[in-house]
Amino acid sequence: MKKELLFITSQLPYPPFKGGVSTSWNLINYLSQHFHTSMVTLLKWEDPDFEQEFLSKVTLEDYFSFELNIERTPGTVVKSYMKGVPINLVRNYHPTVAEKIHSIIDDFDYVFVDHYEMFQYIPENARAKTIMHEHNAEFVMWQRYSEVSNNPLKKLVTSLESKRIRKFEKEYCSRANMVLANPNDQVILNDLTNHKGRIEQIVPCGEDFMLDWPDLQWENTEESLLYIGSLTWEANADGLIWFLNEGWEKLKAKRPNVKFYIVGGNPDQRLKDLAAKHKDIILTGFVDDLEDYYGKCRVFITPLRFGSGVKLKVMNAMFRGIPVVTTPIGSEGMAVENGIHLYHTHNMDEFVDDCADLLVNQETWERFRDKSRELTRAQFSWAVQLNNIRQNIVSLNGAVPQG
Repeated sequence: MKKELLFITSQLPYPPFKGGVSTSWNLINYLSQHFHTSMVTLLKWEDPDFEQEFLSKVTLEDYFSFELNIERTPGTVVKSYMKGVPINLVRNYHPTVAEKIHSIIDDFDYVFVDHYEMFQYIPENARAKTIMHEHNAEFVMWQRYSEVSNNPLKKLVTSLESKRIRKFEKEYCSRANMVLANPNDQVILNDLTNHKGRIEQIVPCGEDFMLDWPDLQWENTEESLLYIGSLTWEANADGLIWFLNEGWEKLKAKRPNVKFYIVGGNPDQRLKDLAAKHKDIILTGFVDDLEDYYGKCRVFITPLRFGSGVKLKVMNAMFRGIPVVTTPIGSEGMAVENGIHLYHTHNMDEFVDDCADLLVNQETWERFRDKSRELTRAQFSWAVQLNNIRQNIVSLNGAVPQG
């Protein structure tokens, strides 16, 4: 007999084209097939435009959504300090949502909490077994952001925010019956001495169906770079700005005809201003079908200076077989070898050299294509992971999973 599960998340998990959204989509789609699943979600940005399409693709017992767009402003920061909580808890809290969850939570056997900031809605006396899904160790991202910042005030503020987030992540993980964590985010769990539940590994597998697609061919590509990602996410914007300011002209000096396609919606003004200075930097906006860009671009880059968790944009590129140049932060959590499956370096001069190499060296390009697909095919599969997650959830109540 199917058990009752409540899935709560901070953003509509659809369309599944961005890293965290893709993971959430795979989870809710699978769980709704194996549990009587209800869902509570906040709606951000363009989420309302996709709500009906999402509901047509997933089977839910009950569904509740609430639009909530609270920007990260000085006022939000002040309010978070007055309340004694991290900024993202303020940005993701509304009393109507809290009232709804509190009124229904005891009807469920399990509550799946997608993102740490949503755990603030879980009452301490809830009878349901709670599963905390750490998409990434949030405090690590803020800590790294502080380390790369050249602005003394920003460095101080982000360092303090990292410490505040760590306190709450530790508390919420300690209360959960099970924590799902990225392999490279185990740091969040290291000091959970009073953790009452289990810690399980989850490796986001992105769009693993691309492994079934035919190999990309060198002769069909042009001398261009590709980036795909959410441009509203500061870690992504920061990395692109870093590359454009410190690497682009160096690469153009080596390969004058190179182009750079940046795929993603809502680029901020900093990126628009930089792209406007260079005719070969193309901001495409949101793209429905990414295959056109995977097929014609020769190198996929992910210049990240901070962040945490497995980067699905990198994994998806490896699934598709487009050679990748990134940083160690961009490749963490995956058992990759530098120079075998991809290139990764924190040094911008080396980053540029690696891009130039893959733009002209067909033998290296084809080796990266084949080795990256070989590795991801052997190690990453949604089917296996989702089945393991379901069995782990059911076992929280002492039940034996069926099938």
